[in-house]
Amino acid sequence: MQTIFSSMPTVKSEMHYAQNSSANLDVAISTERLNLNGVSKADARELLEKLYSSPIVTEKYATGEVKDMEWVDKRVSIWTSRLASGDPFSCYVVRTKQGELVGLVILGHGDNPGQSELAYIFNNSFWNKGYGTEAVGAVVNQLAPYLKALGHEIDGEKFKEILATARPDNPGSFRILEKLGFSFNKTEERHDAPRLFYSHNVEKSPDLPTGLPWTQGLATPGGLSVKQIAFK
Repeated sequence: MQTIFSSMPTVKSEMHYAQNSSANLDVAISTERLNLNGVSKADARELLEKLYSSPIVTEKYATGEVKDMEWVDKRVSIWTSRLASGDPFSCYVVRTKQGELVGLVILGHGDNPGQSELAYIFNNSFWNKGYGTEAVGAVVNQLAPYLKALGHEIDGEKFKEILATARPDNPGSFRILEKLGFSFNKTEERHDAPRLFYSHNVEKSPDLPTGLPWTQGLATPGGLSVKQIAFK
C-alpha cells in the first residue's frame, strides 16, 4: 500500500489516509482518547453484541429496533465495499486507546447528490463522557474538510453538505451537532417519531483545515503522493 496521507506524530490529533493501486482506502484518525478506523468485516460480531442488539443503545437510533446478525453483516458489507472501491463516505469504528469499542460514526451517502448523511451510535457505557463529540468532531472537522479539499464527489456531485437528524428527546445526540456548529433546519417526522434536522455546509470550510503544515502539493482522488498534516 502506498500512503497518500499521513499526519505528524507529535500532535494530539492525527489522520492517516491511504489508497493503494486497487483504490482500496485505509483511513485512520487518532484523537486524544480515541482511534477511528474504517470498518472491517471482522468488526461485525462485536458491533452486534455491543451496539445493535442493545435496546438501550438502539432505542432512539433510526427505527429504534434492535438488529440481528444478518442486518449487521449487510450493513458492514456495504460500508466495506465503499472503502474497497475508494469511496470514503462510509463507516468508521471508534475505539479507546485500549481497544474497547465505543461506537460508530457513519459519514454516508445522503438523499441528494453532493450530500452526506451523518449518523452515530455509541455504547451506553461511554455516554455523557464527551466521547461522542470527540469522535464525531474528528470526522466532521478533520476528515470531511480533507475530502472536500480532494474534490471527492457523492453520487456525481462535489461533496458540499452534511445532513444529520436527532430526536428531540435525545439531547445527548443533538447537542453533539450543536457543539460542532451544525445549523438547525426543521422538525419533521422520520421513523415514526419527530426528528430535528441539522445541516453543515462543507463548502464554507476552508480549502484545507486551518493550521495544517503540508509537506507536498494537494493530492487528487486516486493520486499517490505522500503528505503530512497536523491538526491543532
